[in-house]
Amino acid sequence: MKSAITRCSTIFVASSLLMFSSCSPLIYGSGKHAQVLTFGSNRDKIRGQLGVPKLSGRTSKEVSSLRGEPFDDFVVEGPVFKYAEYSGASMAFGMTLGLSEIIMFPKALVWQMRNGGLQKVRVRYSDDGSYRRHDVSAESAN
Repeated sequence: MKSAITRCSTIFVASSLLMFSSCSPLIYGSGKHAQVLTFGSNRDKIRGQLGVPKLSGRTSKEVSSLRGEPFDDFVVEGPVFKYAEYSGASMAFGMTLGLSEIIMFPKALVWQMRNGGLQKVRVRYSDDGSYRRHDVSAESAN
């Protein structure tokens, strides 16, 4: 009887530590190029970090602003930092007092394992060449 209680309490403590550890925002934040894919970066800095773009141009007028946005397409290896996932996991953790980790932690692990190969990254810039946003394709680039 005592060993069953000890075992249950050990499982409870271990799962509580996992649940309240805020691991999912840390996993999403560990994506590559987080320091350069942020506001304040310019086109030269991003190209220096990510390499030579595979394609450059302007988006069509229907997609964004009246003249379209300048963009660069890169192919990089490994999971790429996604601000939306990182901030969403952080807000969910705070608003649910850690209970969101029950869902977000396994989801973050799957994201990290699934996005280990080559990724297509489209970086969009404002007209003055400063970073505006980036998109990462769901499928790997071959």
